[in-house]
Order: sequence, then structure tokens, then C-alpha cells
Amino acid sequence: MPFPGGGALRPAIRVKAYAAIRVKAYGLIDFTKAGYLKVQAVVFSITFLLLGFALWWRPSGAWAASPIFANLAWLVLLILVLEAGETAVMLGKFRSREKAWKSPSGQF
Repeated sequence: MPFPGGGALRPAIRVKAYAAIRVKAYGLIDFTKAGYLKVQAVVFSITFLLLGFALWWRPSGAWAASPIFANLAWLVLLILVLEAGETAVMLGKFRSREKAWKSPSGQF
């Protein structure tokens, strides 16, 4: 089926639209895949730094009495697992959007 303005323009337009596929995180924030991966890289970096601190630091005195600080390493590991799960779900959403975009109908 010919595209208005010539057939050569259609692939360029689809590539540009493909780069702009967006998915909402928590129903609030629109992300492109590249933007989401950049945010997750920062989140994982900070979380791994916090894990290193939690493994290095041993609370003493009043800090040791708090169950949060006594189990900080386990809490950070739990956060890492939850972040990995969220990342897997979001990448799955991006994958399904990309798959729908690549389908012959082009319906989202």
C-alpha cells in the first residue's frame, strides 16, 4: 500500500515512532526504554553502595538497639530483589509494546 509522499518515508517515520515508545511506571510517570534504564542504573548503583555500607558498618550503642539498623543488610537485599522484580516487569511491558508496534497491524 503506497504511503502518501512516497514509500521511502514510511520506514523513517516508523523508526522515529519506535524510539518514542513510552510506558507508564506506577501509572504516573511516562518513560522511554532508554530513560527507564538510566534511572534504574542510578537506583541500582545507590542501592549497591548502601549494601556495601550496610555490610561494612556495624552499629553500636543506641544504633544497635534499632531492629532496622541491626538488619540493614537484609533490608537492602530485599530492596534489591524488589527492584530487580520491578525492572523485569517494566522491561516486559516495553517488550510487549515493541512487539505490538512491530506487528503488521501496528496497533498498540
